Amino acid sequence: MKKHSIPVVSLVLLLSILAGCQTDVPATSLSSERPGASSAGEPSSDPGSAYSFDETEFLTLYNRALEQRKTGKKPSSPAPQDPSETGFGVLPLDRETYGTSAYAFLPLQERELNEEEMLQLAWGMEGLSGEELLKPEHARTGLFSYDGAERLFANRAVTRQEEAALLRLTPRYFYEGMRASLPKPGAQEEGLPVTVKLDGKDQFAVLPQEDMTEEGLLRYLEVKFARLRPEDYLPLPEEISYGQLPEYLSSALLRYGIGDGTLPEYCALLLQNSGAQRTPEERRASEENWQVTLLYPEGDEYVVGLRSDTGELYGWARYPNGTFTAGTAAVPSHAGTLREEELLEKAKGYLQELYPGEGEYKMTWQGERRTFFEETGKCVWVEQEDGRSAELVLLPDGTIQSFTFL
Repeated sequence: MKKHSIPVVSLVLLLSILAGCQTDVPATSLSSERPGASSAGEPSSDPGSAYSFDETEFLTLYNRALEQRKTGKKPSSPAPQDPSETGFGVLPLDRETYGTSAYAFLPLQERELNEEEMLQLAWGMEGLSGEELLKPEHARTGLFSYDGAERLFANRAVTRQEEAALLRLTPRYFYEGMRASLPKPGAQEEGLPVTVKLDGKDQFAVLPQEDMTEEGLLRYLEVKFARLRPEDYLPLPEEISYGQLPEYLSSALLRYGIGDGTLPEYCALLLQNSGAQRTPEERRASEENWQVTLLYPEGDEYVVGLRSDTGELYGWARYPNGTFTAGTAAVPSHAGTLREEELLEKAKGYLQELYPGEGEYKMTWQGERRTFFEETGKCVWVEQEDGRSAELVLLPDGTIQSFTFL
């Protein structure tokens, strides 16, 4: 076995770049653990401000504005649609498409609304009750944190179907220049995401109730990755290009016995191993890799890692069919549970197929490791006399779940 200098990182779902709503291509890795569900769009309490928001007081003032609305009292001007300057705005929407006739941006974490703004809000939201108004489907209150360092926020999480579509579209966006059509009148009726600027470089998308169309998903990606320049994500001159991947993938699949040996539909992203996104000047080919999700129509799916400078495989992980493209994935059934010595023989047999005639291997248990869903695999450390090593995770029936060079 050839020793690799890539840092040991477990084989993780690259969908984090999609579901996490980050605007930068993040450093990531491969993992034998089951991909987690997206937390984007799910609000969580995050006070984090000098201004103390009192919900009771807000509702009292808003209800007063609702009563004034009933008597016909109007604000001196309609609510602003652009929240980027003051943090306050009311965006009119098509109710049938977006589930609400307007979406409110309320800077309640930063400041209170004045009497005029309260009246504008009551009219702009068509008299919606205060309890409904404060729900994420009707307003962004400024009291919610949407999972970390995202720069594109949204009123709801993308669905699993949208995640699957984004998985396929993102590489085409990055490496094939695929973009949405030019903006056209009536975009809301077409079910596209409606985006507004918040403050700084942050954007907020109001997504349609139904799953976004391909045009809508491309528009979503354009906003999400607006800050990235091609030099931030395109391969360096010394790296393997997106178009060269089929050649290296086909060779790796046969060499390492992945899937049925054929190259299925796949999605690939060029990712960094460093802990933080590097500038174009700081990027190093030796510290980047291609992570490829292989979407077999039947059987298991895989994530494969290739060195970006040489195209050599440094690891792969197996997942149940549908993990990346369906709402749920069935847990594979196992014919039985093998003893530890039998599992060691399975691992040894795989290595001997890869490296015939290279002598004996020192194989030691590294304990158990949780893989996808609720399954537990046996982790095997493999080492040769010259110090070259690898790690395998085997399921109870002897199926190899992941293989990683160390």
